[in-house]
Amino acid sequence: MVTYFMKLNINAKYRQSTDIMQKKPLAKIINKTTSELAEEMVKSGIGKWLLGVVAGAKKLFGDLHKFGNILKANFELGQKHYNLGNFEDAVLRFKFVIWLEPKHANGWYWLGISHLAAGQKPAGIKALQKAISLKPDLQVARDALAVAVVASGDNE
Repeated sequence: MVTYFMKLNINAKYRQSTDIMQKKPLAKIINKTTSELAEEMVKSGIGKWLLGVVAGAKKLFGDLHKFGNILKANFELGQKHYNLGNFEDAVLRFKFVIWLEPKHANGWYWLGISHLAAGQKPAGIKALQKAISLKPDLQVARDALAVAVVASGDNE
């Protein structure tokens, strides 16, 4: 039941964020072809056009603070899912965390152990290796990788 309400909350926030984007010049830019953008820039003057884009981006990203720290929230939700045994949901949360911050070593570690707990050993080993490459002194990742490699029988 907790997962259902979390999904409702996320869907509501997604709808709000898409509503915000649809009202901003930045969203209009995303949906235009290069030639349409070039034509618009020439007509309105590059300076005015860029100011409109910057203003739209500031407004869009300024509204995102209402959702709190998305990275931190997803990281913590991923840990909760993991601790509750919802490993597939944890994997999705940690994938989102590393999508937001690709150099998040702890995100890679938690993604790795979530994959392993879900029975996805190759993906788990790969994620743990990435965590170690980002933060060589992350001992928990080293330990988890050692256990995973021994358990998989691939000791090379």
